[in-house]
Amino acid sequence: MKQDLKWKWQTLSLNLNLPKKVFDETDLNKALQEADLIIDQKKALANQHGCSLMYLARYENGAAHIGLEEISSNHPFFHLSGNDNIVSLTTRSLYRQPFIVRGGGAGARLTASGIFNDILHISHSMS
Repeated sequence: MKQDLKWKWQTLSLNLNLPKKVFDETDLNKALQEADLIIDQKKALANQHGCSLMYLARYENGAAHIGLEEISSNHPFFHLSGNDNIVSLTTRSLYRQPFIVRGGGAGARLTASGIFNDILHISHSMS
């Protein structure tokens, strides 16, 4: 039996760590160049701290959070590379040592195909 979960967008916070002016820019190339400069500066600062920048998704207390975070070398996600995927589960019973699953991801082509399929599904459901 398939059960569809209804997603409540109010429970999602998205922090892109970019100033509003980047999103207000009408010239896409200029906006992307500004965003790259900002991300490069944040990356350099993270490197000075011995850290790395990574987009992380978290689900805590019934709400999802997605954003760019500075992570230290002792973080389980620090050594990811390429198309690696990792999930870390911390629960009441797994709070001292989280359950971690790590493996290869789908790669760019398959991911893009999946996103395109999602866009088509959403557009059909809206018509």
